[in-house]
Amino acid sequence: LEQENMAYCLKQCLKGNIPKDAPEYTEKVREMFFMPLPGVIKFRCLSHDLCNKLVEEVKHLERNGVHLERPNSMNKNGAILTDLGFSEALQNMTDYILDPLTSLFLPHNDTASHRHVHGFAVKYKLGEDVKLSEHVDDSDTTLNVSLGLEFTGGSLFFKGWERSTLFKPQKTLDNCMKASEVSHHKGYAVMHVGAHSPGTSGHVHGANELKSGERWNLILWRNPSFTAPVAT
Repeated sequence: LEQENMAYCLKQCLKGNIPKDAPEYTEKVREMFFMPLPGVIKFRCLSHDLCNKLVEEVKHLERNGVHLERPNSMNKNGAILTDLGFSEALQNMTDYILDPLTSLFLPHNDTASHRHVHGFAVKYKLGEDVKLSEHVDDSDTTLNVSLGLEFTGGSLFFKGWERSTLFKPQKTLDNCMKASEVSHHKGYAVMHVGAHSPGTSGHVHGANELKSGERWNLILWRNPSFTAPVAT
């Protein structure tokens, strides 16, 4: 993953155009992000060109007979990217995006203690998987990037959490009357807390039904104790 492939809003920070020790650094960075719900952050992340290349590479491997390991117990279609030569790219995403933004927006998730990131791609298509039931990720922080392609429907939904001592006012499953919908556009990322986030039980969330087209997502789970794919 080359830094020049990242969306412009992140590139300025990563290139050091705004020094991290400058008083305005945090303010400038925060202006680039939208928080639709407590513990949920949305932002431009990857260029459309890079999104297309990532999807095409996975499809190319599949066409050439490379076995694609099922990414987790809930998604049937996709691939574990660390098994396909993407380890360096995923590490760069962790170093340049996931860890710094977790430190900024979710500082209760201690970056220094994390040594493992599980990265995978998932596909939704009519006749295959078209939605994802509500669940909590096996992570402390999740980064979910929409890779496209062209689709309608398939928005994310969040239902709060069973317990939280961090986010006020607390939106829990007990008082959440309906899910909060978060649109997911190509090149944009949604970052949120998972089951291993200290002080919360993780966001209960899922994906609404795909209406048309084909939808791909790149997902990173940050989890110090991760051993095997469980759910997403």
